[in-house]
Amino acid sequence: MIGLDTGHLVYNYGTKLQAYAMQKLLSQKGEKVEIIQWHQKDFKVLNGITDSIKKLKKIKNNYGFKYWKSINERYKVLDEFNDKYNIHKFYGTFEQMKDFTQIYDKIFCGSDQAWLPGNVERHWYTLEFGNNDIFKAAYAPSFGIESIESKYEQQYKHFLSQLDAISVREVSGQKIIKQLLGKEVPVVLDPTLLMTKDEWNELKNESLIKKPFNGEYVFCYFLGQNKEHRNSVKKIAKELNIKIVNLAHFSGYCEADVDFADEDLYNVSPQDFIYLIENAKYVCTDSFHCTAFSIQYHKNFTVFHRFKSTDTKSTNTRLHSLLGQLGLEDHITSDGKNVEVSKIDYNYVDDKLQLLRKESNAYMQSALRGEKNV
Repeated sequence: MIGLDTGHLVYNYGTKLQAYAMQKLLSQKGEKVEIIQWHQKDFKVLNGITDSIKKLKKIKNNYGFKYWKSINERYKVLDEFNDKYNIHKFYGTFEQMKDFTQIYDKIFCGSDQAWLPGNVERHWYTLEFGNNDIFKAAYAPSFGIESIESKYEQQYKHFLSQLDAISVREVSGQKIIKQLLGKEVPVVLDPTLLMTKDEWNELKNESLIKKPFNGEYVFCYFLGQNKEHRNSVKKIAKELNIKIVNLAHFSGYCEADVDFADEDLYNVSPQDFIYLIENAKYVCTDSFHCTAFSIQYHKNFTVFHRFKSTDTKSTNTRLHSLLGQLGLEDHITSDGKNVEVSKIDYNYVDDKLQLLRKESNAYMQSALRGEKNV
């Protein structure tokens, strides 16, 4: 049996769908895969009530009462998607976790921004809870940032040196591993791209949402709150003579989203998310995974920087790495100004993607066989 240590409870489509993909990919040889959901305390019958209170508090703090109903509907369909996972809820201390993990033959972590400094400090997604006799592997985790501050280096070296197999999602992550461990590790595709479009269609076909504006729309999924980016979208929509469909106020109340789109959507499941991308005329986003699904479904798109280049917490590097690998660097913009709408040659992109899939799958199969690479 395989234990999977990955983000899956966050209210974010990319987090939900990468966890779904990781579980599917790891179970391809018939092995049972469990997502490990670690809680330090067990409130017994109060668990559900505690979770509901936390969710309502988050909605109130981030959105106020005006959007309470709409955001609650969004959170509800995202929570329902958790039924797609095979989850083992564990309650106990870090030391007790070490004993519990003996039920697994292998433990994987990944993917998404698993190795951000904040996660490493809390020992999330580091697999330090696994005993040394269990094979521990990382598939496509992202550091999220371009370099590691010196104050964190020893923490990173400690957990990385305990892993048996490592791969990363970005070239910048590959350089970090080389710097910290002196090891060469492969750059692999995010699991949402390792799965094929046909495989995603099985999930997408569960969507119940109605196609907006008969498909004549630009689909927007912004995690940032940049007004200039929304203004650029308006120019794109005008040039293409299509409407704007937006997942409004996604990361908290966003003034730039007010009176921005022709239609604001809230009650959107991960299945609907894929459907909306597939049926869009054009996609605008600052999200890595929205970009990934735009590529899966051969959409023309523009990707915006969510962070300024001077921001030490910037995670823009993951977008540059992916688009650079596929020859799509011209479709990302830093300031959102003078955006040109252009078509993408997906014959070229698919050739690149197939090669990357082959290399990524080779690492995945090697790790599933328990072969070390560090």
